[in-house]
Amino acid sequence: MIGRWTRAFAGALALVAAPALALAEDLPISDFYGHYVGSAMSKTEDSRYLGFEMRDLDVIIEGAEKDGFVLSWTTIRRRDGDQGPKRTTRTMFFVPGMAPNVYGPEAQGDPAKGEEVSWTRIDDDTLFTYLMAVNDRGDYELQIYARSLTKGGMALEFGRFRDGERVRKVRGKLKRVED
Repeated sequence: MIGRWTRAFAGALALVAAPALALAEDLPISDFYGHYVGSAMSKTEDSRYLGFEMRDLDVIIEGAEKDGFVLSWTTIRRRDGDQGPKRTTRTMFFVPGMAPNVYGPEAQGDPAKGEEVSWTRIDDDTLFTYLMAVNDRGDYELQIYARSLTKGGMALEFGRFRDGERVRKVRGKLKRVED
């Protein structure tokens, strides 16, 4: 159990340090500022039996005080049957962190108390956002959002991992819109 946790945490830390080794020049956070809308398809192990789940996406990234930025996203999961759609909205404020193009919240949660740890980084043309928490059984869950700028918009790749195993994968495309 400790080995999995250590490997996952070390892997996550290595991802944070990787930009320093990259040869490509990372984009400034201001290049990501904007409003993006689109859709995505969610896939799990059960998808081959139960089908895929479609999602509508809305992402807003804007500058903020302390050389930081605000990242807001809304996901509407379109589900079959009587459940109807489910809407989830999240807003996070990030400030510059320990290295160029690495950002974190002003205060981190305590994973041992079920609170979340988060950070974000820029690698080339992609904004990676990491959210990690520990559940009441002591298992960790890591969510990774990779938002890559494209001509006219953004590509999204999302992965949710529980104790090192991927439990969900989402891929989508968003277009930049004018407010």
